[in-house]
This record gives sequence, C-alpha cells and structure tokens, in this order.
Amino acid sequence: MIEGSIARRYAQAVLDLARDEGIAERVGSELDDFVATLERVPVIREVIVHPGFGKDERKALLHAVLERSGYARITRDFLLLLVDKSRIGAYGEIARAYARGLDEAMGRVHATVRSAGPLDAGTLARLRQHLERVTGKTVVLESQVDPSLIGGLVTQVGSLVFDGSIRTQLEAMRSRLLRDEPAIA
Repeated sequence: MIEGSIARRYAQAVLDLARDEGIAERVGSELDDFVATLERVPVIREVIVHPGFGKDERKALLHAVLERSGYARITRDFLLLLVDKSRIGAYGEIARAYARGLDEAMGRVHATVRSAGPLDAGTLARLRQHLERVTGKTVVLESQVDPSLIGGLVTQVGSLVFDGSIRTQLEAMRSRLLRDEPAIA
C-alpha cells in the first residue's frame, strides 16, 4: 500500500492526460474494470504485484492482459508504468483516487438515500434535483432499502447526513420522555 498522497498524485497525473485527450470518463471506467478483473482473476493480481517475479515477467503478463482489454493507450501505458515504478500494488487505491478526482473535475457528488421501502422514480428524481440545488453539483444518487428505518429517509452526501427517518424521530421522542422533557410540537 502506498500513501494516499502518492496515490492521488498518480491519479491526478493520469486524469490530466486523459482530460487532455477528452477520454477521462473512459479511462475511469477502464481503471474500474481493471480492478474488477484482478478481483475476478486473483492469479493475475498475485503475479503482477508480487516482487518475487521479475519486473519483465510482471510487465509481460500485464501486457498480455492489456492487449485483450481494448483499453485506451493512456490506460495501458499508465498500468505498465505502475509496474515500472513498483506501484502496481496500489492499483485499487489509485483507481479510487482517480474516480474522486474525476467526480470533482466533472462537478459530481455521490449521494445515498436509504428508505424503508423502494422509492419510485419520481421521488428519486425530485430528491436528486433538491440535492443538486443544495450542493450546486450534479448528484449521482444511489437508493437502498433499509427496513429498520420504519419510514422516512436518510440521505448521505459525502460526510453530511440528513436523517428524516421515523426510527430516529422515535428514538429522540423516547429520549425526551425518559428525561421528562416536553415534546416539541
């Protein structure tokens, strides 16, 4: 594992190149695909990251994998560079840093909404629009069902949480009753 700042520098460098070429989204998808491939085929990962194998052997295997991938030249060259610089073991951390940098460059933010039951498309669209007005960014919204909420919504945008769940309201009411505080109407 490499330090986060180093991963960010590698990610930013390849992001800058990809943006110059107009293929930043494509490279991001390819880096995500590479991470998924190495998770599906751990023997490839083991060989390309293991220092017991020579750099030439690791590059030859990676090159063979990349030949069949259809990845852009920037992606292929970048992954081979990571082997050269003995940083290939941090491919996942670098891919995540790339995704964060790409989202920032594209003015995107990821949000998660949890609800007791599935939300319809109209509700999700209104929620997305509201969050876009609040954040000033394009919102990529993920919806999750969490029956423990009883009702209401819990929305998280980055580290900011909006908790409008019935469960939280009931817990607050219980706490006030235990302290003999008057309920707020």
